[in-house]
Amino acid sequence: IGLTGYLIARTARDRANEHWAIWYCRVLPIVLTPVAIVLLMAMQVRIADYGFTEWRTIGLFLGIWILGFAACFAVRPNISVRWVAASLALTALLAVPGPAVISRFSQAARLERRLEHLGFRQEQRETLSVSKEDWHDLRSMILYILSHHGKDALPLQVAEQWDKYLEARQLQPPSDRVRPRYYNAHSQADEILQALGIESDKTSAPSWLMLSCESTPIQ
Repeated sequence: IGLTGYLIARTARDRANEHWAIWYCRVLPIVLTPVAIVLLMAMQVRIADYGFTEWRTIGLFLGIWILGFAACFAVRPNISVRWVAASLALTALLAVPGPAVISRFSQAARLERRLEHLGFRQEQRETLSVSKEDWHDLRSMILYILSHHGKDALPLQVAEQWDKYLEARQLQPPSDRVRPRYYNAHSQADEILQALGIESDKTSAPSWLMLSCESTPIQ
């Protein structure tokens, strides 16, 4: 809305007695500069903790574009508005293939780092026991990769272990590039964790909540 108003004000400021348009065109880029910086800082926090996803990548592209627009027009307010359309078109072209590719490699690398941090080794024979939080975290990473990018996006060591697991049980391996349905991705994520030999400390020990009441009559 603000950018649309800016484009309208750029044409109106050339008219006589349109002081609001002159004021708006000068103030908006200055106001947007710190807002864009805060947006990028917020995106950096989420990306550092959870890696790139498609929407985070798109948000990062838009944040960089808004910061560039605000900085350029704050320093040089008389730049032609054609640069707005040209730069936005270039950003849109980069945003078509970019988010999926960046998300794919980012999430795969994040899963590899997490497995290495937990002490997973491909040649290990014993079961690796992790905390319940780590188990669910690994499952959510695998689930995201499968449901958004397919088996082909899994780290090589994870895909190889899964293939061996399915071959040993004479099960049909899924297609590399076809993304499974959401409910199938859940079962496949559980299979992958079993293939890797990773289990939760509390998955086999369900907890029950016992309720009891005294039979004291109410006076």
